Amino acid sequence: STFGYTVDEWVGTRLSQHASGKAFFQMARKALYSIKHFNEFDQVIFESEMLRKDGTEIPVEITGKLLFNKKGIPIGLQGTTRDIAERVQAEEQNRLFSKIIETTRQSIIITNIKGAVLYVNQGYCDFSGFEEDEVIGNSMFRFAQKKDALKLAKEVVPALIKNKYWHGDMNVVKKDKQIVPVDLICSLLSDKKNKPEFLVAIFSDITERIQAREALQRRNIELTLLNRVIAAASMTMEPEVVLETTCRELALAFNLPQAAAALLNESRTAAIIVAEYLAEGYTSALNVELPIEGNPVMEYVFENKAPLVITDAQKDPRMAVIHDEIQQRGTVSMLILPLMAHGQVVGTLGLDSVERREFSREEIDLAANAVSTAARALENAQLFSQAKRRLKRIEALHSIDKIISSSIDLNLTTNLFLKQAQIQLEVDAVDILLFDPLTLNLKCIGRTGFKTSALKYTDLRLGQGLAGQVAQQREIKHIPNLLEEKELFQTSPEMSEEDFIVYYGIPLIAKGVLKGVLEIFHRGPLSLDSEWLMFSNALAGLAAIAIDNASMFNDLQRSIMDLSIAYDSTLEGWAKTLELRDYETEGHSRRVVEMTVKLAGSMGLPADQIVQIRRGALLHDIGKMGVPDSILQKPGKLTDDEWEIMQQHPVYAFNALSGIEFLRPALEIPHYHHERWDGNGYPQGLKGEEIPLAARIFAIIDVWDALNSDRPYRKAWSKEKILAHIKEQSGKHFDPRVMDAFLKIIELT
Repeated sequence: STFGYTVDEWVGTRLSQHASGKAFFQMARKALYSIKHFNEFDQVIFESEMLRKDGTEIPVEITGKLLFNKKGIPIGLQGTTRDIAERVQAEEQNRLFSKIIETTRQSIIITNIKGAVLYVNQGYCDFSGFEEDEVIGNSMFRFAQKKDALKLAKEVVPALIKNKYWHGDMNVVKKDKQIVPVDLICSLLSDKKNKPEFLVAIFSDITERIQAREALQRRNIELTLLNRVIAAASMTMEPEVVLETTCRELALAFNLPQAAAALLNESRTAAIIVAEYLAEGYTSALNVELPIEGNPVMEYVFENKAPLVITDAQKDPRMAVIHDEIQQRGTVSMLILPLMAHGQVVGTLGLDSVERREFSREEIDLAANAVSTAARALENAQLFSQAKRRLKRIEALHSIDKIISSSIDLNLTTNLFLKQAQIQLEVDAVDILLFDPLTLNLKCIGRTGFKTSALKYTDLRLGQGLAGQVAQQREIKHIPNLLEEKELFQTSPEMSEEDFIVYYGIPLIAKGVLKGVLEIFHRGPLSLDSEWLMFSNALAGLAAIAIDNASMFNDLQRSIMDLSIAYDSTLEGWAKTLELRDYETEGHSRRVVEMTVKLAGSMGLPADQIVQIRRGALLHDIGKMGVPDSILQKPGKLTDDEWEIMQQHPVYAFNALSGIEFLRPALEIPHYHHERWDGNGYPQGLKGEEIPLAARIFAIIDVWDALNSDRPYRKAWSKEKILAHIKEQSGKHFDPRVMDAFLKIIELT
């Protein structure tokens, strides 16, 4: 059945008729060969391949021997066959497995249950540097790092006994003592009775994988750190906030309790801590000044523009300048990094450890990248801050310019100017001294930011004191340290209480003429960059224009006042001349002017209108200058023709004065004071409110004074008779509203 034949198909046939016969002939030859050469008569055992009836080939083990007669002559062949396909397959698998084990790059160790090495492959020898005979027979624990040997004993072996499998990381020691991390797989093999017999350990070097993983972790930390710094920078344009975020993120990334950032002060003599991160329980160092000159640490960072690692800050002689601060903060190790802007160091960022720490190259690079990102964000924030400052200064100049253009009140302009100057120049105090060209003195007209009354009552001669020198020389004066110039302020002892350090004086000049001095004071160092200087000069220019405008306006007002007085004097002269010509009206002009002004004021007319009413009242009869003396001075009653001429005097007044621009607003009274409320007046017969209010007011005053005065042709009326007449003329000659107002002021007199 093994070969697919039945018994009948075998019996009585020749072997050569069967496909499997070859193997038996081979057995016979081997047997005969054995007898002939070795005189051996035992059976022959060998392996071969035989064909089945269906033509398939199978491996077999043949056992056979020759059969002999009594004379020792071979007479037959006896043999058996056994199918060994499974065994051959298993042996082939073993050969393949052995080849794989020997050629694999992984390290393989097989030990007995006690850990003694029974086998190592070539991969392990190549990896470890040990020869096979240096390992076989030794304990596998000998080739593991000490802590990992304990791990094998306490963790791995119990896991193998329980699960017969363990997978994890471990460190092994090579022949050259190098410790290498490996990925280890351990399996426990048992015998047929399931009793543990062998331990198989397969491992591979994972140094590159760990390095890649660590590099990826570092990169992730770096990216996370940079992203947070960038995110903070994108949400704010405040330099301190950007630095505070960088301090916090670096401290957390390095697991440190303290980090602080410092920026150069205006004089570039020290760095001031402006931002920090502190774990709970640590002392703040905000606003602490770190001097640069004489400080080896700061000098190194600023000169080399490179990070500096301090391993033991408590003992390092370079930390002597800030030793007290270091002890107070408990700092042991430090990493100080430069903050760069435009290629220059503008500050530092320090990371503090309260334990001894060696900062690796990777950590330094990570921190440097984060600080570099923060520095760029800081630079952007500073540029934004500068742009905002410029915009505010432009807006301030525009605001001051508008004030100057819309106001000639020097006190108001000065106060607003000083407030803007103090804010935009970022200084402690500002004042303005006005120059008087008549006395050659400088007097304070405004000040802000002073703690005392210093300079409030300044009255300096040209050339006296700092301001006097600025005015006399017409040049800007800058004193960076007033403490060295104390004698300059002997005239103002209170200045010593102001604690000013910096002085800046600018002459105020408009159209080539000295107007005063702008003085600027600051209680600390002041960085006078080009933008600050340009802005301060622009402010000084506006201040000079404001003073010049106010002076021009005052001069103009004075000129107008003088001209107005001259005009009024002329008008009064005309009125007196008229009275001299018409003796009946002596004193009449003065009286009617006073009462008309009084009545107009009681009716609430504005001051500028009352000025014109006064002038009109003075000139009310100026038209009579055109009336002939024979008519004007006639003692008797006028004829109709004469009366017609007399009624033309309002027209004469208008024609004479309308060409004078200054007097045109005052013509309402001379032209219309003889018009009546009922329309029966002259020269135009105006009615009611067609008549200007000034003329209606004057009409009642004119009648009152005329009836209250003696004339050649009659005596003055009594007050009662006059009032009765005026009341009777309400709505006829006079405006009723004006009459009511008139009666009120008469009652008060």
